[in-house]
Amino acid sequence: MALNLAPIGALTRSFDSVADGAKFECPTGTTFGAKQIVELRDHVLSNRGLDCVINLNESGQTFLYYNFKRKTYNLTRYSYTIKVSVAEEWAMVLEERNGFINHCDLQLEPNPQSN
Repeated sequence: MALNLAPIGALTRSFDSVADGAKFECPTGTTFGAKQIVELRDHVLSNRGLDCVINLNESGQTFLYYNFKRKTYNLTRYSYTIKVSVAEEWAMVLEERNGFINHCDLQLEPNPQSN
């Protein structure tokens, strides 16, 4: 089974380019390799603004939330929130279209099982 590795550059460009009108779709089950998770985390850390919140969950793990807001495109209002585990284990994207929220988990690429 082939891994579906998301191109991190394309992902961050999609979020950052709020005026380009390009549509971003996040396929469920998209996986990032460890390097991509680190790049995504570093991108969020270096570009966070007032809308970035650092939270601790019940286990004390740190997460980053970063909101990417878009203008209306084809009568659809888009906004995105990216949730990144600081421990580099996974990331999640929440996509809101006209108030309806979709999400996809961007899991760390699993290590191959050794026999």
